[in-house]
Amino acid sequence: MLPLVLATIGGAVAGFVAHGTDTIGLVLLAAAILLLLVVLRRMAQAPGSPAEAGPALDPLAHEMARARRFGQELSLVAVRATADVPGAPNHQAVIEAASPRQVDRAWRDGETTFLLLPQTDRMGGQLVVDRIESKLPAGSVRAGVANFPIDAVTGEALLEAALRDMAIEPVVAAVRVADSVG
Repeated sequence: MLPLVLATIGGAVAGFVAHGTDTIGLVLLAAAILLLLVVLRRMAQAPGSPAEAGPALDPLAHEMARARRFGQELSLVAVRATADVPGAPNHQAVIEAASPRQVDRAWRDGETTFLLLPQTDRMGGQLVVDRIESKLPAGSVRAGVANFPIDAVTGEALLEAALRDMAIEPVVAAVRVADSVG
């Protein structure tokens, strides 16, 4: 398509040169400029182009699009250090405890560390949480897991589901303790 567009623009510019600044020449030049702008805009919006938010700019949106396209699951783990526990881990300690695969992504938003786990079901996300909790001091982190497409189908909803699961986890743990004692 690009060679055809360039040939058309070249013809329009040649027409402008041949007609000079008369009305036909100006119309041809304006048409060439408009066509060039349309083509550049379409190229910028094409999938995989730099204008599209790619993996470096928005890993969650990128991985969710991949999971949706290939019919795969995706898990998101949210981990927050418990500030009142001595030896509470920092962001890097959480990532090291998770032992992420090369395809996994991690980032920090405020006090929360997020681990994006492509091609991972909810149980796999829970296994990562268990691994983190086993390698860090007891009670030093709270974690939640959300899964695409089970818990949410958009990036924002997946983040909210993981944070909601993280908030529910202490309540679930307290119920488990109460059940085991009583």
